[in-house]
Amino acid sequence: MMKQDYEQFELIIVDDCSQDQTPLIIKELTEKYPGRIIWIRHETNTGVAQARNTAIQHSQYDILMMADSDDIQHSTRMRIMYEKLLSTSADIIFNDCEMIDDQGYSLGRYKGYPSDLNTDTVLAKLLERNYFWMSLAMLRKTSSIYFDKNIPTSEDYELFLRMALEQKRFVICQDVLTYYRIHGNNLSSNGNLSLQVTRDIFKNLDVQHVYKQLSDRYDSSTTMRVMASVYAWREEPEQVVRILQHQPYHMESFFTLAMAYAQTGNYNDSLATFEHIRKQQQMPNAAVLNNIGVISHQLGYPSDQAMQWIQQALQVREDYMDALNNLRILQGEANGTLQLTVRPLRTEIVHTVASDSQHK
Repeated sequence: MMKQDYEQFELIIVDDCSQDQTPLIIKELTEKYPGRIIWIRHETNTGVAQARNTAIQHSQYDILMMADSDDIQHSTRMRIMYEKLLSTSADIIFNDCEMIDDQGYSLGRYKGYPSDLNTDTVLAKLLERNYFWMSLAMLRKTSSIYFDKNIPTSEDYELFLRMALEQKRFVICQDVLTYYRIHGNNLSSNGNLSLQVTRDIFKNLDVQHVYKQLSDRYDSSTTMRVMASVYAWREEPEQVVRILQHQPYHMESFFTLAMAYAQTGNYNDSLATFEHIRKQQQMPNAAVLNNIGVISHQLGYPSDQAMQWIQQALQVREDYMDALNNLRILQGEANGTLQLTVRPLRTEIVHTVASDSQHK
């Protein structure tokens, strides 16, 4: 961070009661850059949300740029983001990133964003899934910028949803300005916890307010498609079926409908809908193949047949955890219940790039 080519900033470091050498490292930095770093230490571990709130509360500037301690920032990140935030009148802006391993070597992947994700579509998009990472954000500081300290993860998603519902302006900078470290200790790696927290976030939304916001901004088909997604997050499958059974709108809505059928115990219609998706898609989706295998097994089809579908899913995505765990269960190598994947895997979110880069 101290190598940024834009120098008019304060660096706020919140030490959330670390038990390692972090305080010594921070002390060395504050001595090396006197007057540039604000160091705040929590006496007890409060979690990511409160740590970020502490930093926001102590900031003296009206523009905030987020950065996680284990990531690496390009030296031009702050300048490029700041200039684009001002020139576009954005309330929040996101850059792209390249993935690196715990040693700092490139993994040959970057995050990427859907081509149709912009400030006009962001509410509908975010109500279907989260496309953003807070560590890639720069935003304007206002009284509504805070993180819910009562949720253990996905606190950034809750903020993004609030901002979208408040009609804040979202802008994407396609430049790769962050090197995002992937390792086993990533807080966001706990998928089951994140899924449950996301459901709780949606259950706390005012559905009528959400519907009005959608109907004011989008056509009726988009509004109803997105409302079906909202009800899916809220674990109200009967509402999903009511909305989608006669007009699923597009392939992701078919997936939502198929899951709703399964959640209401209608496995035959669920299997038929997943089969419809599989036949219509030009490229196979691993989640669809996994779910066909799981539902086939629930309907009493031979285990070998279910296993074949799940093996096909792994041919599409060899690192697909639901399918890996399901295969181990079917092969008798593990105990447990076969898991359906509740959302289609996001082939458009993490791209593969040719990269010869080493340390960043």
